[in-house]
Amino acid sequence: MEFVVKINKLGVYCFYLNNLALTGKKFWVREIYNREFISATGPLTILERKKFCEYQKTILHLESGKEPVVLTNFFYKPNPWQSLKKATNKKTFETIFKTFQLFEKRFNFFWDNKLENEGIIGKKNLDKNIQKKKKLYGKGN
Repeated sequence: MEFVVKINKLGVYCFYLNNLALTGKKFWVREIYNREFISATGPLTILERKKFCEYQKTILHLESGKEPVVLTNFFYKPNPWQSLKKATNKKTFETIFKTFQLFEKRFNFFWDNKLENEGIIGKKNLDKNIQKKKKLYGKGN
């Protein structure tokens, strides 16, 4: 069996925003990640909390429709913002886009100082982990 691992900064960013916004709403939320994120970047501001309420409603609405939309999937496609804009209405797109903009500096700090440097994630660490898995499982097994 061969695994194809797709990971990119924007996809991880989306995961972290969803993880924060959906705490208490989804079983898959990892609160330890939230504690790490807040510990590394500081407490959320009033504006950030307000934006998360809007973002949470938007995400829950997308996931509960007749044809559920999983936001994270867009960020592993080419031209993710264009794909998302085509798949959602203007208000939904703007809520998501503005939330990403609001948290960009905070996430970049977290990515650069926590995930990348501590070997948790990032291109150099991912490549190293994939090589370990290939040795362990063998190519194509």
